[in-house]
Amino acid sequence: MADTVDVSHGITVVFATSGFTGSITDINGVPVSREVVDTTHQGTTVAHTKLPVDLYDAGNLEFTVHYLPDKVIPINGAMETVTLTWPSGTTHVFSACMISFVPDAPHLQLMTAQVTLAVTSSITVDPGGAGGAGTAFVIGV
Repeated sequence: MADTVDVSHGITVVFATSGFTGSITDINGVPVSREVVDTTHQGTTVAHTKLPVDLYDAGNLEFTVHYLPDKVIPINGAMETVTLTWPSGTTHVFSACMISFVPDAPHLQLMTAQVTLAVTSSITVDPGGAGGAGTAFVIGV
């Protein structure tokens, strides 16, 4: 069975506590990665050996929004629940805090801001949206 595809239109990021919102123009999904530990020793032959660690790092979520100078930016806000909703209706829910907000206002062009969130928890994925069907799961579990 072939995978279905979608275009990136209608993506939203919702902050549960601060209520921060923005008109998203570009987004990079949460880059999940994990480390490996080198287990090579003096008796190892042929090639290095490695062991993957049990924990993953969800890194940072980065996105661009239309910049509105009068909007309150939660850069000093507490950790909060963030929900990222994809066009299919699938959601990614995690804890995060804003670590960077960089406005850009080039002459006679649209003002934007680059927003960076540090993801500080596991990510719960719920594929049960409009285009998906299934049970919510936690990445890595």
